[in-house]
Amino acid sequence: MPIHWGGFKLALHDWKDPIVRVKVKADELNIVVIAPQIGQEIIVKDSVTSYPNWWKDL
Repeated sequence: MPIHWGGFKLALHDWKDPIVRVKVKADELNIVVIAPQIGQEIIVKDSVTSYPNWWKDL
């Protein structure tokens, strides 16, 4: 679960670049990545909740 990637626009790269890169690499390594919305609570070891790619439509 990447953290602090979407809170502020402080870098020169596109706002979505960090999460896109993480998701691509995770897919290559067959690793599940969750990216809850900013402020969304998560439950550790929860296998029911889904975390859609909410940033894609922004």
